[in-house]
Amino acid sequence: KAQGIVNTQGEHWATQRRFSLKTLKDFGFGKQSIEAAMNIEADEIIGQFLSMKGDVLIAQDFNVPIINILWNLVAGSRFTKEDPEGMKLVESVTKQFKTGAKSALYNFSISKLFPKLTGYAERVAIW
Repeated sequence: KAQGIVNTQGEHWATQRRFSLKTLKDFGFGKQSIEAAMNIEADEIIGQFLSMKGDVLIAQDFNVPIINILWNLVAGSRFTKEDPEGMKLVESVTKQFKTGAKSALYNFSISKLFPKLTGYAERVAIW
């Protein structure tokens, strides 16, 4: 059975959405406390860009700061690029978004009907 907010529909989707929003608000989402985490991550990535020589190709450089901000809301901590467990989380989320873009082109029912074609099977396998 599909889980979460992205892969569900109908009443189950509404229930998951309400739970997620309430939980995020309980952790401080939408409050000033998130601003400090965002400033730390912005300073960190600016420092990384300034330390690079020549032109900088920005690809997935923002994945770690974004996940760190969200992780800070949920767990109250952050991780670095040297943290293998944290980087595994970033890689998993990145894969979800890459395959999500492909499966977003299709109706959810069609995705379940043709899971390999629509990328749904890959999304389920990631988790």
